[in-house]
Amino acid sequence: MKIKKAKITALALALMMASALGLTACSGDNDDAQDAVRDVLSGYDDPSAANTPDRNDDTNTQDGENDNTPGENNNSNTPSVDYGPATSTEYFKYSVGPYGNNIVIEKFLGGIDDVVIPAVIDDLPVDKIYRNAFANSSVTSVIIPDSVTFIDAQAFENCQSMHSVTIPDSVTFLGPGAFTMCTSLLNVTIPGGINIIPANTFAGCASLESVTIMSGLTVIEPTAFGLCESLVNVMMPNGIREINPYAFVACENLSNESKQTILASQPNAVFSLE
Repeated sequence: MKIKKAKITALALALMMASALGLTACSGDNDDAQDAVRDVLSGYDDPSAANTPDRNDDTNTQDGENDNTPGENNNSNTPSVDYGPATSTEYFKYSVGPYGNNIVIEKFLGGIDDVVIPAVIDDLPVDKIYRNAFANSSVTSVIIPDSVTFIDAQAFENCQSMHSVTIPDSVTFLGPGAFTMCTSLLNVTIPGGINIIPANTFAGCASLESVTIMSGLTVIEPTAFGLCESLVNVMMPNGIREINPYAFVACENLSNESKQTILASQPNAVFSLE
């Protein structure tokens, strides 16, 4: 079954619906949730969804004024924090963390296609990438430094030209939809410090061919890799505690070996919408 790439954005909405309908538990079929995903993929169009609102506008991030603090997403109980005023370099808008000992990348300003995020700015480590920081940008490759531990929700959403991203071993948190709709991304390695791959993390990455998951992961949430229609190889360790049945929905080109690997941890895994 070939699904038009124009409907990838609608998929992300469908997958959120599926999560709300109870897909977060790995327990057999959920007809209502599967129908919700299928209905959206078969005909739902949301013209507003293609242009994710820019949560990082040009205003300074003053204490108490920012309601999109890293960690404020449906997958984290990270408490709200206040960040200092935003500052710009040539390529990034950034701010100092609430304790004055770290840097948060708030927004990629463009100007280069192959991005190497600095590990240090103003003598402070860069350890967080803010929600939507790179969303909808034209980057072609991104190297994330080993100072970064936190990649917020939708941080790289809809980077349709990005064919490669390096996620270092230092990263321990990926937000939902962090790499959703990166339609040129070819392969990805999930480092061992990440325990959970949240809902929609790589949903709609239509060119993704290979996923390597290092030891340490325990949970793969609904549609984490949904509609990765080119995905063939999934390499993962034994002992993953929970794989949602719909984690790999609409990944219809998976190799038999990869399917068996997934089925060993989740016997009810769904790979097709048929």
